[in-house]
Amino acid sequence: MKELKQAEIKLLKVENSKTMQKLENIPNRKVKKTNLKKWLTRTNFQRKIKNWLVDSIAINVFYTPALAFNELVIAGMGPYTTLKARLISIPLGFILGRPFGIWRQFYADYIFKADEKSGKIRKFLLDTTASLIFNGIVYTGILKSSGASWREIGIAMGSYVILNIILSRPYGWFLDKFRKPFGVKPTLDYSD
Repeated sequence: MKELKQAEIKLLKVENSKTMQKLENIPNRKVKKTNLKKWLTRTNFQRKIKNWLVDSIAINVFYTPALAFNELVIAGMGPYTTLKARLISIPLGFILGRPFGIWRQFYADYIFKADEKSGKIRKFLLDTTASLIFNGIVYTGILKSSGASWREIGIAMGSYVILNIILSRPYGWFLDKFRKPFGVKPTLDYSD
């Protein structure tokens, strides 16, 4: 009986050491993140891809639910037309997310001369006007191509202007915070 217990103990020790070896071979999350970050910043092309993905994901995550609410509830578009508009806008968000980020940076640097130290009103005006100029035309095209009537487009654009005034600054803040963990330079909001 004593020999059986000693054999079991030896077996457990061997199994534990094998398990520990397997666990030691698994790289921790920090190493994986570091390796991914190195890969994403290795070349200029990879940095551009990373920047494109970050801005595109941010615009889709932030605006898809807000604009669906606008179309469905405020403009009175049907569920099918709203779904169609959102399905059109998501790929467009991936195409136009980064150009909007570049436009916002250019607008901040050369038109508004704004940065992190700028006041809240200046940041609000910058984000609101940059978004209205860039996204207003795109949004009209999305609505028209999804089958919305000119009346629905007029209502949706009117409410879009109001939503834009409400959401543009929070989106600007969200975009800058979303960029930070990925190492993409924020436009206006650097600190936590």
